[in-house]
Amino acid sequence: MTSGTISSPARAAFGSSPPPVAPAGPSPRAVATLAHPTGVPGATLGGTDRRRAGPDGPGAGGPSTRAVTVGVVGACGGVGASTLAAAVAVTGARDGLLAVLVDGRHAGAGIDVLLGIEEEPGLRWADLQDARGEVDPVRLLDLLPRWSGVHVLSTDRARSLAQPDEVEGDVLRAVVSAADLVVLDLPQGRVADRARSCDVGLVVALCETLSVAGAQSVAAELGLVPSGLVCRRSVAGRLLPHDVAAAAGMDLWGELVTDPRVATAVEAGAGPPVRTGRDPAGRGRGWAGGRRDRGGGRGRADRGAARSSLGDVARAVLSHAQAVAGSGQAGR
Repeated sequence: MTSGTISSPARAAFGSSPPPVAPAGPSPRAVATLAHPTGVPGATLGGTDRRRAGPDGPGAGGPSTRAVTVGVVGACGGVGASTLAAAVAVTGARDGLLAVLVDGRHAGAGIDVLLGIEEEPGLRWADLQDARGEVDPVRLLDLLPRWSGVHVLSTDRARSLAQPDEVEGDVLRAVVSAADLVVLDLPQGRVADRARSCDVGLVVALCETLSVAGAQSVAAELGLVPSGLVCRRSVAGRLLPHDVAAAAGMDLWGELVTDPRVATAVEAGAGPPVRTGRDPAGRGRGWAGGRRDRGGGRGRADRGAARSSLGDVARAVLSHAQAVAGSGQAGR
């Protein structure tokens, strides 16, 4: 664990009261440089200085294009949606994509705590209250903390964003213009607000009746956004993953096997471990199971969807997202 992070006992015990040491953020002057007055030509703000991540970090190159944007939401609480969102982002970063993981919550613990970077310096949502209008995307990404090569925009456990509706849209437009992959970790109550920003929706559910109802509700909020479902088996649930997907009217993109090592790593402050192994069914890294129809991306659930580790399911989800986004861009 890096110096300055919450120790394992403290991480388990601090609960709702934040530890006394706050993350060291950028200077007010640095934050002020993010916002540009309305009327400044867009070409001077970003896009033309787009960067792609590589083994040694961002580098110059590539034309300006819109990032593939994936919105991840849990059908109910505690299903591991934030963990899978982080896994998808880090999988993209390992592929050489400039990946950004965005916390859709503006109050609470913050996804940086899940990743173990809560004491890392850098911008949080609360620091962006005045970042309105045209926002410099390259400067913004430079000021974000990173986890495993992923730029992370998290809420702060001690501070909230006072007026998210006035800030979030401008910041997200800047992030999407500068990145290759943007993963939005969305709470259930904000799906409809952000659905139009997403190329692809991902719902994470348990094989339980209440989770089915939650998945149906989220699917309705996603509307026509092409979407898929990842299921986790539970001790109490008697449903099968394809039953949940069929009831929700969504493609089954994967079955996530619960791995106790994930919780252990998060508790230790290392963030979720994302490892990709060999798929026993023989499907390669580009496999994308499930059938998509032409009417919004939902079809009959595929009983052969990936059943594997966090890393393998994240790989399948990323393949789906890239295929769906590529089809959408080709159709425009």
